[in-house]
Amino acid sequence: MKKRLRFNLIALLLACVVMPFYGCEEDENEPPSNPTPTEENPTLATNGVISAEVDGQAVDYQSVLIPIYGLSGTFAIIGIDTLTENITNRLRVVLPLEPTTGSFDHTDPGFNVDYEVIVGNAESGYLFNRDKESEINVMTYDSIGFSADTTFYKVEGTFSTSGKRQMSSDSVNIENGEFELVYGIWF
Repeated sequence: MKKRLRFNLIALLLACVVMPFYGCEEDENEPPSNPTPTEENPTLATNGVISAEVDGQAVDYQSVLIPIYGLSGTFAIIGIDTLTENITNRLRVVLPLEPTTGSFDHTDPGFNVDYEVIVGNAESGYLFNRDKESEINVMTYDSIGFSADTTFYKVEGTFSTSGKRQMSSDSVNIENGEFELVYGIWF
């Protein structure tokens, strides 16, 4: 890998040094070899909002993450709500990278909704995934442009989920969930 990278770097440097010394005449009848794409929009950026009623309380998540899970062909919108310095609640909606709309649940490949409570400064906590029921409605999943080598998509939808904590009678009921996001993927 290092050898190939070194070779590519040397070739690039030689091209930068040698190319200015060669004159080229453009044929007026030929189109330019690298036309500028008209759809390119360098102002596109990954962002999103997610909200829901968690056990009857409206939560508008101020901290939102949009990770891409390339190996599984999915991405997520994650809302993080820190209630106290010891308790963080994380709500995550997972969707496939392949654009699709419709109604789905957590048993459909590439779709999931989960709710996790993290206590202290642990990396993960406990999920409410026993006796789980969920619904994810993807209403919009459109390509909205590209910047450099990244294609951006806008995704909008609604969701709900309910479940119980493993080995406990604690439960969670999430209703009227909504998400809207823009994410970019490069190929």
